[in-house]
Amino acid sequence: MSFTLTPNSNHQFVFVNCEGQMTSAEITSACQQTLASLAGKGCKGVLADVTALQTIPEMEQLFDLAKFTWCHFRRIGRIAIVVRWDQSRVAKLLELLVRTVGVNLTVFVSRDRAMTWILGNFQKAPCASPPLKQSIVANFGDFRRIGKGRT
Repeated sequence: MSFTLTPNSNHQFVFVNCEGQMTSAEITSACQQTLASLAGKGCKGVLADVTALQTIPEMEQLFDLAKFTWCHFRRIGRIAIVVRWDQSRVAKLLELLVRTVGVNLTVFVSRDRAMTWILGNFQKAPCASPPLKQSIVANFGDFRRIGKGRT
């Protein structure tokens, strides 16, 4: 397990770089050290690059990480996580879990876009598919209409 913490030059955010194999305990330790480095610096957020991480958390670990994030990082301005495409499914689930309880965490596959978002200048590009919440509501509406047609 290897991770490094680096505040950016004007202390607007802390950069966390994780690589190799990490257990849940090591991830928790990295989060605690990140919190300690944020204390008293007035940082706007955290940018975590996990693209070099070789482990993907199991579902139980993901829920533990979501709970830890909610308990300890909800008062942090913004949290950006940079992932590889093969990590994005699990990372997006983490994003969904913590955003529902008010944590401002967003997952990116581009480090540049993550950095821009952390600094507060992020403009979402229009996407071809609707956001997840709208998609679920739209699909649920379709299921209700189908159910009404049946006898």
